Amino acid sequence: WAPNGHQIAYTADDRASRIYELYVANMQGTTVVDRQKVHPDLPATADVELGLNKIGYSPNGRYLAFLADALTDRLVELFFVDTQVAFPQPLTALSSTVAPGARGDDSFVWSPNSTELVYLADRDTPNVNELFLVSVTDPGTAVQVHTSITTGSIGEVRWLIPGVLTYFVRDGAQRRLFAAVTTDPANIDIFEIVSNLAAEESVEELEFSGTDFLVRVDNEAAQTSRFLFGSVVFGSGGGLREAATSQIRAPFCTDGAGSWAAATSGSSR
Repeated sequence: WAPNGHQIAYTADDRASRIYELYVANMQGTTVVDRQKVHPDLPATADVELGLNKIGYSPNGRYLAFLADALTDRLVELFFVDTQVAFPQPLTALSSTVAPGARGDDSFVWSPNSTELVYLADRDTPNVNELFLVSVTDPGTAVQVHTSITTGSIGEVRWLIPGVLTYFVRDGAQRRLFAAVTTDPANIDIFEIVSNLAAEESVEELEFSGTDFLVRVDNEAAQTSRFLFGSVVFGSGGGLREAATSQIRAPFCTDGAGSWAAATSGSSR
């Protein structure tokens, strides 16, 4: 659904069997007022991808992004259309050129400001999902956000506020948590939120309230957890700093009376 609740985007093989294309339907209550295909006819080998984070409206409802192998069979790329312009529209790729042997784009997340997206793609390093940032005002010129991934994977990407996003990096058995400040796409700042992980520790959960965060770090070998509290703090340069030591608490649990107390043994979950 579009954010205004009056338009829905969906895929269908209306024109040709097993060629799934993208349509929008304008609604008045439960009545379909009109329906249109958003792009030109796709070739017989093409499809619009289905699934979570494969098709999505920008938060303001103006743009509709989608993944499809519309130009090259089995090479999925990120496209978008402007819902304020008449359909069908020419295919406009947001994502950059994919290297030979790579699989293409996997999923995307709109920024809260509706002008840019981040997307995961196997683009430069075969069989490794990398994270890219692209603006609707400059399609096809994506910037790689995290540049140090040669093995492992990136996932659970989320925007906190415009210009700040977080994501997890899986490296073997360890999950690490990073933040990226993207206000200047030419100079993206990367910070590891929990930078003092032991070899056997892994960041397993992240919760945010405004700019304050809580993370849970598990030690599977010891079967214990610790919780870290912090805040996203902007300095004069627009950067992000890790929570001060005084903001880090010991693992905790509740006693019988419901009061918070330090956990002396066992696991806090």
